[in-house]
Amino acid sequence: MIEVSGLTKKFAGRFALREASFSLGKGEVCGLVGPNGAGKSTLLRILATLIEPTAGSAAVAGFDVRTRGEDVRRAMGYMPDVFGAYQELRVGDYLRFFAHVYRIPADREDGVILDLLKLVDLVHVSSQTIAGLSLGSRQRLGLARVLLHDPAVLLLDEPVSGLDPRARFEVREILRELGRMGKTVLISSHVLPDLVGLCERFVILDRGEVAFAGTPAELRTQVSPGRRVDIETEGDPAILREWLEKWPLAKEVKPSRGGALEVHLDGAGESLAVLSTALFEAGFRLLRFAERDPDLEEAFLRLTREGRT
Repeated sequence: MIEVSGLTKKFAGRFALREASFSLGKGEVCGLVGPNGAGKSTLLRILATLIEPTAGSAAVAGFDVRTRGEDVRRAMGYMPDVFGAYQELRVGDYLRFFAHVYRIPADREDGVILDLLKLVDLVHVSSQTIAGLSLGSRQRLGLARVLLHDPAVLLLDEPVSGLDPRARFEVREILRELGRMGKTVLISSHVLPDLVGLCERFVILDRGEVAFAGTPAELRTQVSPGRRVDIETEGDPAILREWLEKWPLAKEVKPSRGGALEVHLDGAGESLAVLSTALFEAGFRLLRFAERDPDLEEAFLRLTREGRT
């Protein structure tokens, strides 16, 4: 549903995007992640046909963004990081205005608007002016607006940025529901934890280039291959650390939580059993021996940090 190949964009001779390539299939929810200035908004604006690329190609729902712009706009819904709205308009009237823009038949208009208000939980404020809405409610109203014409693809620029924890949770639940509805959703954010557990794929941008594209599991293993385990034993931790640093399958040893040591192992699952046996044979009495799930945020920071060096 989204195909990006060699996409490049220059502004005043400087690259905002440089040969970006990735693809998303029908019903996939993908996080577009990167530091501020990485090129996320530029990429979304190209896909939304608001600006043209300098080079490369992109297609949304099978339509080329350069040559089939009208078809792209019919197939997608775009929510910018800041969207304008007449503050004195009532919520229902705001959606009714855009229903006319999208040429929704008059006999379907009220039903479509009511269904969307239910989806984003704004039925109770439908007669309230936009000026009186909280930031979280405005974001949910923005989501309702981009869904009016039932697009197959959604491009959402920082939809949870600046929200309080409760509002962030509410918007995330709506995004999760959109994925269950079969929408292809591309969500940008500069804060990866906002998207963990929501997205089944990630595209990481750094200085306009794609540093990674794939699943969370692939992200963990690409940046941190092998296994990580927390170990705590009776006795002096310094003795344990000295022994671990000499053990041939230990790539890295560093302090962990609660006085334990975190060991990065060079190898697959069998290295865990080998290590526990070796510790026992060396006379260590284990208090804790627990494999750690690699940290996605750490992986993100390593990728972007390495991209700057």
